Amino acid sequence: MGKFYRRSLSVRVLMISLVIFALPMLIYFLIVIHSNYERRLRETVIRLVELGHSRASLFREAYNYSINTLNIIYELTKGTDALSQTAEPKPILTDFLQSAVRGGHFNLAFYVAQVDGQWIATAATDPRLIGKNLSGMHYIETAAVHGQASFIALGPETLNRYLYVVKRIYDPKTGEPIGMFLITTLANTVVDEMVRSESTDYTVNVSLIDDGVVIASGNPDLLLNFIYAPDIAPYVSKTESQDVIELVPLPGTKGASTMKVGGATNLAVELQLPQTHLRVLLDASEEEVFGQESSRLFHVLALFLIIFLIGGALALWITKQMSLPWIHLGLVMDRVSQGDLTARFEPHKMGFEINDLGIIFNHSVDSLCDQMAEAEAERVQKETLKQELNIGYEIQLAILPKIGPSYPGAEIAARYSPAKEVGGDFYDVFVKETEEGEQIFLTVADAAGKGISACLYSLGLRSMIRSSCAAYDDLGRIVTETNHLFCKDSEETGMFVTLFSARFEPQAKRLTYTSCGHTPAILRRSSGEIELLQTEGIAMGVDPTAQFKVKTVQLQKGDLICFYTDGVTESHNVRNELFGEKRLIAFLQGQGEQSSGKVGDQLLAALDTYRGAAPPFDDITALIIRIL
Repeated sequence: MGKFYRRSLSVRVLMISLVIFALPMLIYFLIVIHSNYERRLRETVIRLVELGHSRASLFREAYNYSINTLNIIYELTKGTDALSQTAEPKPILTDFLQSAVRGGHFNLAFYVAQVDGQWIATAATDPRLIGKNLSGMHYIETAAVHGQASFIALGPETLNRYLYVVKRIYDPKTGEPIGMFLITTLANTVVDEMVRSESTDYTVNVSLIDDGVVIASGNPDLLLNFIYAPDIAPYVSKTESQDVIELVPLPGTKGASTMKVGGATNLAVELQLPQTHLRVLLDASEEEVFGQESSRLFHVLALFLIIFLIGGALALWITKQMSLPWIHLGLVMDRVSQGDLTARFEPHKMGFEINDLGIIFNHSVDSLCDQMAEAEAERVQKETLKQELNIGYEIQLAILPKIGPSYPGAEIAARYSPAKEVGGDFYDVFVKETEEGEQIFLTVADAAGKGISACLYSLGLRSMIRSSCAAYDDLGRIVTETNHLFCKDSEETGMFVTLFSARFEPQAKRLTYTSCGHTPAILRRSSGEIELLQTEGIAMGVDPTAQFKVKTVQLQKGDLICFYTDGVTESHNVRNELFGEKRLIAFLQGQGEQSSGKVGDQLLAALDTYRGAAPPFDDITALIIRIL
């Protein structure tokens, strides 16, 4: 038990310290570091792009200078024989080219004409080229076959790189190519300036790429290797001494990629040089770019580890100090749970709030003991009351008349079901000898409320009715005298009773009846016709001077009469829908010639089925009379 409490408390305190202090701090720093990483990445990509554009401007200036020179020569010779499609040398055009080379610091300029599908040099600053067929030269194939307007190629000296700028000449009538100007410039200075590395807090390497091959680079590891980029070089051929370096697009950025160089990962941006197939690649080491963020992440993790260790140690120390009163309280609670209600918690020096909890627990146990004693006394009282109610129920059932197998001229059945142990409904049936012969008096009543008080008043009223019946024969007077007596008993309590009373004369088959604020009786003729038996009148116990009207109905053999209390029609199901008078009438219409007892049994069964799981709402009483 002790080990359980100590371990549980230490884990909880440690988890609380982590959740409240360490984890929020770690999450905050991780968010900040991630935000700094994204900001640093954006800044790096922007810097690489800007640097790429600035380096591209060097090439653009050299290209524009060369193409402008060729445009001037073309304008000066346009429309002359200098551009004719013949293999003869063009001295005038050679003079223009030599002037351009001397004034523009160019290395070489020449014009090649297309003659019978061959490219023949007809003018050149180098006399050795004039008249030669240059179709197989790499620079002619690059310009004529591949259509490149500018490119960088190696010259006769392998250390020299030349910028070739090409202007194609077309026949103004047919639009077919008839020749082209080529002018070259030593591009070592431009290339060296373009691939010069830039350094601030990290180094940016610049490389020049021609058809996927790095022809110049500030990073020696990239020189003469292939750069694989899905948009420009999906397939490249290489020699065994060359490596393919793949550019992998970086998610969340535009134009940025990563690549592996010498086992390290670099950020890279690749840009197209204008008017050329050349591309410029700028890359920087991720380790240099994100070195500060990595250092910050290390410090954050170290700080989190320190907080975790210190917080865990403090949690264990606090737990150890608090474990004794906690264990003692757990043992006391365990003893109480096993039934030892004498066990009590004793405060400890290091208990703090646990002492308050223990005192509250002691008060709870004391209160529990008191409540158990009160509950036991209440249980005894309830048992006594239940026995008394059972006795009352038995007395009530004993007082209610036992309906015999038959009465003069009628078959009668009574059904009674109280909502509680005893109820306020009652019925009465007895035979009285008169000068006209035997007469049957029938009564169904419903006292306001339920339980003992309603039961006592209803039984008292039953006795009053019997006394009045013994003294008088007239039904109206019987009810009036009974109401007068009942009002004396109920005037201070406000108790009232609704009542339906009738007198049946078997020989004449005549029924005289009156209703004292009660539900109407239902008469089902043997033909199936329904009649409601009802008179005007108020409940008994309301007005001692009230007068009650009496009506008479002639009955026939086979007629069925149902006297009932409102507990029948107000029975409801779980949806709070009442059984109602219409369902009762429909039930009686479907009974045919069945005996009154069977009709009563089926009525109770129909009410139980309709009510379902809903509890009984009121006392249920019914008298079923079949006229014989």
